[in-house]
This record gives sequence, structure tokens and C-alpha cells, in this order.
Amino acid sequence: MRYLQFIGLMVLSLMILSCSGGLGNSDDLSRTGSGTATVIVNVGGRDGSSIAAPEQAPAGVASVRFYITGSDMDPIERTVLVTGTSVSETFDVPIGPNRHFEVFAYTANGTLYYYGDAYADLEVGAGGEPVSVSIILSMEGLSPGALLALCESAVSSDNLSAANDFCRDASDRYGTEVSNEADTARFFHVLTFFFDTVSDGDPNNGLNTASDILDAFNCTHAGSVHDDPSCPDTMPGNSPTGLELQNFLFNVGRPAL
Repeated sequence: MRYLQFIGLMVLSLMILSCSGGLGNSDDLSRTGSGTATVIVNVGGRDGSSIAAPEQAPAGVASVRFYITGSDMDPIERTVLVTGTSVSETFDVPIGPNRHFEVFAYTANGTLYYYGDAYADLEVGAGGEPVSVSIILSMEGLSPGALLALCESAVSSDNLSAANDFCRDASDRYGTEVSNEADTARFFHVLTFFFDTVSDGDPNNGLNTASDILDAFNCTHAGSVHDDPSCPDTMPGNSPTGLELQNFLFNVGRPAL
């Protein structure tokens, strides 16, 4: 694990005036050097011995997060709200063997409720026909230890948005347990939230994360993530002051950590 390197990177990110680099994550980012396959992921649920049709959303699910990984590709992450009775999403996934499709289903209050996964070997098919992957969700979900492993893996790969989700889920599952593993989950949940680079697009809603600082300095970015942000040579007149940045560290970072 690269905890020290990760923490060092996070500290350097606060040296915002230099704007010399970005933090590595992007929603639906994938390498396409050898082509992609269109994949339709259908999600269903399982409660005891009852198996729903793959397109039927489990009861009580308010949002679903998809996480797709594999060798020689960048992770693909997407979260969607469940507004009807079906959950089906389409992705362009780099072709290759043993692509891992994971689905995390949450209740309205953000509690991880269901989990399911599937593997698929993606090849360039005749006529480019889409590949269908069906995932059945189980109420057993994931153990805290399994979630912590996902948290640590995402931290090590600097995938902060996914790390924030996994570390939060692990922390929630550990509850009030006192152990090194539980403390690790809590620490990285706080740290990845603190340094999350997903922008809310509002530069005037206070300094709560590293992304808020980048927004406040009018740094531009592609999509919703500050990936290699470009900051102006001349900072806006309403840029955060040194005192405001100090207060961010003292009032937001210090209590959280």
C-alpha cells in the first residue's frame, strides 16, 4: 500500500497557488488503445430464495453505483438514481479478459444494502453487438473487511472518488467496533472525503474539500472531476485568503482527522 505516498500527495494538493498537478480520477474514464465493447449491465435482486428478473430493481434501493475494473484499463465508475422499476446502464468498456463488474445498491439514507458482481471476457464481436451482463444483488452485501480491501485498493490507485465511497461503506459496516481495521476505514473515509476532487460547480459555497478550494481559485476542469486542473495565472479578486485556507485546515481538516 502507498499510504505515505498518498498522504504526501494530498498535502501537496493544498499548495494550491502553484496549481502544478491534478489528482487522478475521472468518472467513466477508460483507455481505448485496443478498442472498446458496448456493455449493457442489467441489475436484479435476490431476497432469500426469490430471484427477481435481471431488469427488476430490488425494493428499497434509491441509488446504484457501478464499478468496472480490469487489467490494463482505468476503473469506470458511475452512480445513478433508481427512479423506476428497472436498473440498466450502458458502458463502453475496454476489450480484454476478466472484466469485473460490481454493483453497490444504497437506500435513500446512503446505507449500503445490496451488492452483486459478475465477470466477463470482452472481445470485439461480429458486427459490434452489445454485450449483456446480468448482475443479481444479494442482501448479504459485503463484509467490512472486503469493503476495506476495496477502500485500500482505490486509495493506492489514487481513485479518490471510489475510495471515498468504499471507505465510507467500510466505516459504516464496522460501526462502533474497536480494531485497527475499523480505525483504518474511518481514517481513510475522512481523508478521502477531505481531499475529494469531485466538483459541485459552486465556487461560493464555502471551503469543505480540496475541490472547493480549486473551484474558489477558478481552476477549470473537465467534467465533474478536477483531473489535472488548469488554474489562471492571475487569481480572481475574491480568491480565498491565507487566513481562509488556514481556517479550512484548522476547522475542517483538524476536527475530521
